[in-house]
Amino acid sequence: MRIREILFHDFRSFRGRRQISFVDPLTNAVRPMTVLAGTNGSGKTTLLDTIEALLAFVLEPNNPRDLIVEAWETGFICLALELTPSDLLQPPEQSTNAPTQTLHIAVGQRDLAPPHPQKEWPNLFCRLVQRGRGGRPFVRKAPLATALRKAVSRMQQGFDELRGGLLYFPHDRRLGVTRGGPIEPPHPARAGPGPGPLERRRQCNDESPVGPTPFRRATMPAPLWRVGPSSA
Repeated sequence: MRIREILFHDFRSFRGRRQISFVDPLTNAVRPMTVLAGTNGSGKTTLLDTIEALLAFVLEPNNPRDLIVEAWETGFICLALELTPSDLLQPPEQSTNAPTQTLHIAVGQRDLAPPHPQKEWPNLFCRLVQRGRGGRPFVRKAPLATALRKAVSRMQQGFDELRGGLLYFPHDRRLGVTRGGPIEPPHPARAGPGPGPLERRRQCNDESPVGPTPFRRATMPAPLWRVGPSSA
């Protein structure tokens, strides 16, 4: 899975039509690495947030991110996603000569999109709304999007090994407790050789000239204390 380009039209700091490509013009292939640089407010965070939101939208269209709703109200965004047969979990015998396909994921105002988006982008997954008008939105659900959703679902359910995907840490992320309960030392069978984490903390406190290091339970997730190999 590779991102070929992303298109903005009157969305946040991107005024007018702005196209950002990750493709090498000499080879027409996606570059192996891209570095984003710019001053504050130039749109770097918006670009990354948009990629994450559109990928989530194609997988869970009934649970859109706030950014998707914002695009319906104010502008237009579109992501071109390059998919190989292996991304769709096709068997090797079927994917040997199968071509790479491009899926376009678009949301926003209908009048800011191309006049005939389904012709310009054959594999289109979109929901476009009319600005200031009633009526039904312009919706397209390409079979390629359905195939991608099924492939991801199979990986999530454990029927196929995990591969590809996106790991994104937004700038305003917050760390919190995912599991309640008291902090306890690991089970002896799971602790492995050497002192456990609580014992190591006590040793550090005993050696520290300023005394024990305070910590709050709310900021220490329980899974961090379960170290060492699991018992067989």
